[in-house]
Parts: sequence; C-alpha cells; structure tokens
Amino acid sequence: MIGCIFHFALGRATRAVSSKHGRTRIRRGFAVAAVLVALAALASGCSRLETAAPLTRRVVVMDFRIPRSVAEKEFQIKGWWFGAHTIFQNPRAGEVFADALALQLHRLEYLEQHSRTDLKFYMEGNRQRLQDRFKGRPDGDYDRMLSEISPVDYGLDLGVDQVITGRLIECFTSQHRTIQTWYSQVKVEVQVWDMKSARAVWNRTFFERSRFASQSIAMQRVAGRIVKALDRKFYRAVKP
Repeated sequence: MIGCIFHFALGRATRAVSSKHGRTRIRRGFAVAAVLVALAALASGCSRLETAAPLTRRVVVMDFRIPRSVAEKEFQIKGWWFGAHTIFQNPRAGEVFADALALQLHRLEYLEQHSRTDLKFYMEGNRQRLQDRFKGRPDGDYDRMLSEISPVDYGLDLGVDQVITGRLIECFTSQHRTIQTWYSQVKVEVQVWDMKSARAVWNRTFFERSRFASQSIAMQRVAGRIVKALDRKFYRAVKP
C-alpha cells in the first residue's frame, strides 16, 4: 500500500518536471509525495495497533452443574402408545460438556487453559480433604459442599484470570418408540467469572436440537457457538 502511494506521488513529481512552471511544480510535486508517504506510514501504524494480538488470558473450565433429574434418571419413557418416546440422559453430562467446551476453546489462539486433567486431580484432592474432616457423611454431602464454593475462590486458588462454568438446563436424547427417529437436545447456561472484579462478567443461554445426532454431537455444536460468542466478547483470536 505504501509502495503504491509512493509511486503515484513520485509520478506526479516527475510529470511536474516537464511542465512550463518547472521549478515551482517540482517543489509542489515532491511536497505532495512527502505528505502522502507520511499519511501512508501513519495509516499503517494505526492498522498495526488495531490488529495487535490480545494479551494471553489463563482460564479454567469447571464441570457444569446438572439437574437432579439428569443425575438420577438415565432412562425413562414419556408419552403414550404411538406417541411414546424413550429419553436417555447421562449422569456425567456436566463433566462431558465441560470437556467438549474446553476442546473447542483450543481454537482461541491467545488463550491458555488450565488442564482439565489437572483440574480433576485438584477437585479430587479437595473432596478427600472434606472426607477426612467430615467423616461418615453421604457422598451427596461432599458434592454439595464442593458446589457451594464460589468460582472466584477456585479461580484464585488455581491462579487463572477467568473461570468458565454454568449449568446444563436440559441434556437428553429422545427416541420415538414407534418410528425409531431420534434427536438430541442441549440447553445450557454459561457464565464467565473474572478474578479481578470477583464477579460474573458474562452470562448467556444456548440451545441446540440436533436430529439423528448423539448428545455428544449436540454438545460440540453448542460448544462451538459458545466459543464464537466468547471470542467476540473477550478474545477475538479464533483460529480458522
């Protein structure tokens, strides 16, 4: 771009030499060339500032909470006769969705993720400490204690800038018992917690219904849309 402008300006200066007002036109021509080159350099500098790479952020994706109905009922039948559907649910859907979202987040070039594997060891260590301190309680009590800890406390302890978490409102596969068609449906609320402000800075709900697809595929599609939304809001660095 700078080269084209420079050659254009230089051409004007050269043509000015052959004019009858030679000396005056030469000075004007070279003045125009100097101004155009300076403007081009300034524009180039502004462009570089606008496209500068964002600062790397360190994030962690926590397991998503799930409704009690998902945790307790893997299989149920809804409807009657020819309209009956078999509903399949995964008690580990919150963990599976977090893994799918973490995988999609690798598309963000300027984002450093806390390892999901390390996170699982970290959470297991916290659970073990609760079991040692409050012995003899049902497993559900320990799960509730862990869920009541603020995402900000987890984020500060893990040394990240942001915590991504939320809850699965719906997550199931529905199969028609008569004509054997099926679809998978996912509805999820996503939150981003910022450690500097110690609060949730982003909250959105996403929905996906995929015909003839598994829950895993529906989760991946939702996760992809979440990553695009996060990139527009915070990062703007999605890899193609």
